[in-house]
This record gives sequence, structure tokens and C-alpha cells, in this order.
Amino acid sequence: MQRMRAGKSDVRKAKIDALIADMTRREMDVAARVAECIKSGKFFDRDSLPSKALKLAYLHFGDDK
Repeated sequence: MQRMRAGKSDVRKAKIDALIADMTRREMDVAARVAECIKSGKFFDRDSLPSKALKLAYLHFGDDK
């Protein structure tokens, strides 16, 4: 998770930390897989994934919404 935080603004780091504190290990693993899919351009079924995992992956790539 430290690599996910590296180079991010303090505001984004705080959002990532708050989200991670409220996540299970499975949700974090799913977030990592989603981030890999986004980075490599692979398809993933957004509707079948936990919302926290999606939010963490999107925060990693710069979507603060």
C-alpha cells in the first residue's frame, strides 16, 4: 500500500489512508487487481466488485470523486 501512496498529494494520501483503515484484506486485494486491470487496459466487471475497492483503485490513478 505504500507504493500506492507514493507521490500523491497530502489530501489524496489522507483519503487513501482513511479508506484503507476501513477495508478488509480481501477488498485491498481486489483494489490491487482492479488497478492492474486499469493499468494494462484489461476489462473488469465493475458491478461485481466492492465499492471500496473501486474507490481505492480510482484514488490511486487520480480520481478524487
